[in-house]
Parts: sequence; structure tokens; C-alpha cells
Amino acid sequence: MKQGGGKSRVTHNKKEYTFEIKEEISLPAKTLNVEDYVVKLKEFDSVYHNEELIIHGQLIESVIYQLEGGTKEAKVEKPNFKYFLPLSEQSSQLEYKLNLDIEQIQYKFKSTAYQKQTLVSNIKLKLIITVFPPLNSLDSLASNIYKNLETKKLILNKFLAEKETNLLIKQKLKLAANIERIFECKANLKKVKVEKIEEEVMITGQIIYQVLALNNQGQVKHYEIIEPFRETTYFKKTNPGAQLLAQNQISDLEFVKLEDTLEVMLVVNAVLTAYQEVEMSIYTNSTGQRGEQIKVKQEINNLHEEWMLTDELILDISYKELIEMKGQVVNVEVELISNKIIVSGELSYELYYIDLHGQEKNKNFNLNFNKLLKCQGTREGLEFKYQLKVKELQPELKQGRLILKTFLKLVGNLREEVLTKVVTEQNGIISQSVLDSFLVERVLKVDKLELLLPYELYLGRYAKQVQDIDIKIINPEGKLLTGSLLYSCQLKSIINFIDYNDIEQEITKIENINELLPTEINIKEANLDISPQIKYIDYELSNAGEKLLLKVVLKCPYKILERVRLPILTKKVSVAD
Repeated sequence: MKQGGGKSRVTHNKKEYTFEIKEEISLPAKTLNVEDYVVKLKEFDSVYHNEELIIHGQLIESVIYQLEGGTKEAKVEKPNFKYFLPLSEQSSQLEYKLNLDIEQIQYKFKSTAYQKQTLVSNIKLKLIITVFPPLNSLDSLASNIYKNLETKKLILNKFLAEKETNLLIKQKLKLAANIERIFECKANLKKVKVEKIEEEVMITGQIIYQVLALNNQGQVKHYEIIEPFRETTYFKKTNPGAQLLAQNQISDLEFVKLEDTLEVMLVVNAVLTAYQEVEMSIYTNSTGQRGEQIKVKQEINNLHEEWMLTDELILDISYKELIEMKGQVVNVEVELISNKIIVSGELSYELYYIDLHGQEKNKNFNLNFNKLLKCQGTREGLEFKYQLKVKELQPELKQGRLILKTFLKLVGNLREEVLTKVVTEQNGIISQSVLDSFLVERVLKVDKLELLLPYELYLGRYAKQVQDIDIKIINPEGKLLTGSLLYSCQLKSIINFIDYNDIEQEITKIENINELLPTEINIKEANLDISPQIKYIDYELSNAGEKLLLKVVLKCPYKILERVRLPILTKKVSVAD
């Protein structure tokens, strides 16, 4: 293993270095070509020694190659690496945070004399060192780090407990009768759900198997097999109202082919985290250097409302006596508009009565309802968390008519997502404080994009004049890839126009949009929060009037977030509070 030299760029309190690692992997003599080559950073650490910061770690290299005859095989190497960075003794006393990522991979397949086949690669890594000045430093900047602390009431997910366990899953996969040999079997977990029943946790989902196999006609083909799974484990240290988060990863997979069956044994590493939503006073530090920027929720307003609904129905029943009536709210929808909340849904009733023959019977029916509630601060895009229930029923039967009074009770709070910088250290500075552990979404990047999307729509009629165009964004989705961002959505266009017979026409067209955009963030577990809006629409009708040339500009503010467990400084709750 060889290392290249490094270069640095200083940005405020961050320093960036790049260094290169050269690798060679020996392949069998009958190798024809390399199909795929993937490098991942498994782990790294650092140590200070003799005025040098030594970065050491391990890579995982996976290469898939093709042999003569069409056979595909895989090889995995786990090389270690070291990088030596000069660092003064004074600098070594500072607090720092390291981030190391693979920036670029280049490789080529070499075939040399004596039938020696080799894959030669050049791997470039980027090291980012974030340096913090010491709190006890006399430097004016360091002494003012916590000068502008504030406390805010924020809604966060408080960490309660964590358990890591390995689940052993054995499955038998049915294979096609013409499969002779299995080269490779990979698996991914999809649609995983976690449910806690007392001390037992049930994990369910799907396993998507990708099988590379040779059939009896000499063809190498890919097969996809989907199998459900259900496993249980135990988790005692949780509160009754706690929620569970599960991070599941396949850590090992073994398989063997038996006639027309593939027996698979895989190990799933499951990390279960219990948390509870709480509202607490948090120390924030928007102007200081220390701390972490996270996405949190902040309560804007709360709502307590009770109202009565009166209905009168004619029932097609013969009755002697009313025994009981039950009601519940179902299919509720909430719409937020300026300073108002529209609540709509159904009331599901169950009526128990004695008929004319003395027998107990019941009748079910539903009624729709709508209610406009005033709530200051309400606007589109906020979150409204609520509970709506039937508080009381007052039914009365009179000569085949049911006079029904239903009393509803709604308790809710209006929330807004905000980005704030929270304090993650105590260091004895604040006496009325304590460090608590929370599950948060740490902000890696905040940015915005503007996308120009030109496309053509065929009208199916010859238009003389376009009256109106309404375009809506549906099914927006963003996904982080290696060094890029994939944004996809559908643009639903409703077009009103006058045709050459002076008849008004309306058509609806849907256009699929996929845009690949570069980004510096290269963290596989990061999440993308994107909120696209239509900024501008321009159009031009073709001379013949058979098609419309559209130009749509999308404004796309986005955040890249990483879910982490973080210590956050909170205000102690006193008796007076």
C-alpha cells in the first residue's frame, strides 16, 4: 500500500486534507474483465504521537469479475491504511472532530505477462478536521462562546433505552427448475415494521433476495425473490407511552442450493431504540461556535374546543325501548388555512334497542360532520397534532325519529419545524442545567435549488387559444445517492383552451420528472427533506396548435439531515416551574 501527499484548505475553524491510497488486487489467471468494483470505509480512528496526528483505519473492497466461460465470481479485501499529519503540540491540546469520506475511486484492469491479472485502484480520501478552542483559554473568542445563551421550549424525542440484538432468520426459497448453479445471493430488508406488546417486540417486513444464477441453457440471469419475515425479541426497559425506532442491517448471509430449493441463513443486526416525545426548556446558542444545529418542533398554539352536533333521523325500525347508544369519530381529515382549522370526518354510531317482540337488536349508521375552528397562527405547512373524541351522547327516540345530540371534544397543538443550534456540553458553566440524551435530526446541509423543466404536451385537439394552465406537483420524492441528489416528481397539468371550432376544451396531462443533481454530502444514512414549489410557468403554443411547449421553474429548498443520538443541555425543572 502506498500513500500520496496531502493538500489543505482552511475554512474558518475547519481544515480539509486529501490523501490517496493505491491498491492492487490479484485476480485469477482466467479473468476476462472486471464487472464492478466498490470501496467502502469500514472504520477509522486517530492518535497523536511525536507531533503527528496518525489517521488509521480499514477499507472494504469488493470486486466482481468475469472468468472465461461466462462465470462471475466475487472477491473481498480488507486493507488497512495510515495517514500521518504533522501537528504541533499546542494544536494537539485543542478539541477537534474528524470526518473522513471517500471522495473519488479510479481503477483499471491489468493483464500482464505470466498470466498475472490485477486490478489496480487509486482511492482518494478527504479528511475534515473541525477544531474547537478550549473553554479555559484566555482567547476572547473562546471566552464568549456561551455568552448569548437562550432557553427555548422545544419538542424533542427523549432517549430512554437501547438494545442491540442479532436475529437469525432461516428461509427456503423456491427456485426455477432449470437453475443449475448459484453464483451470488444478496438480500435487502424492506417495509420493516416494529410493534411492542408489553415486553415483547415483533419485527416484521420483507426480504428482497437478488440471486445471480446459471440455467441449464448456459445463461447467467438475475432473479428477484421476495419473502416475508417475522421475528420477536424482548425489550424490558421502556415506558408504557414509549415509541420504538429500529435500525436493521443484514450482517451475514450464507446459502446452499438443494435441488430446486435455495436454503438461506442470514443474521440481521437490529438496534432497538426507545424514545418518548417531550417538551422541555433547551439551551440554544445561535451566535456561538459550540453546539449542533438540529431540526426540532416548536409549539405555536394549542387548542381546546368542545361543540355539539344535533341530528334528527327517521329510523326504519320497530322498537319498544332504547337500551344504549355508542359513537366514535372515524375518517378524520384536517385542513390548515390562515388562522383557521377545518375538521371533517364521520361519526360512527351503534344503537342498541328492544324490538316489539322483546328481542335485543342493534343498528349501525354513519353521519358526516364539518367544523371550522379559529386558531391564531395557523397556516398551511404546519403540523397539527390532536385528539378528537365523542365526549357525550344524548339520544332520544320519538315515534320512529331519533333526535341525537353529540358532544365532541378536541385537544390539539399547532407545531412548526425550526432549525436551531443547541448546546451539547455543560462544562460547569451553567449551574441550573443538566445534559439529557435525545434522538435528533442533525443538519448537515441547508440549501435551495431552482430547476428549469422544459417539456412538450400534445393536446389531442388543435388549439386556437390557451385560456388557462394549472400545474400541480404530485408524488415529490428525493433520494441521496453517492455524491448526488435524485429528485423525482410528477407535474399534473390541467389545460383549458379554445379549439378551432370555438369550443372550450380541457385536458389533463401528467409528466414524469427525474433530475440528478450534485451534492457534497456523501453519507448513506442521511435523510433528504425537500419542499418543492412552482415559481414560474411559461408556455408557447405551436403554429398548428397541436402541442404546447412548457417551461416550468421549480423552487426546491432542501435540508440534508442525519439521525443521531445527541447530548443536549436542558434547564433543570424547579418546584417553582
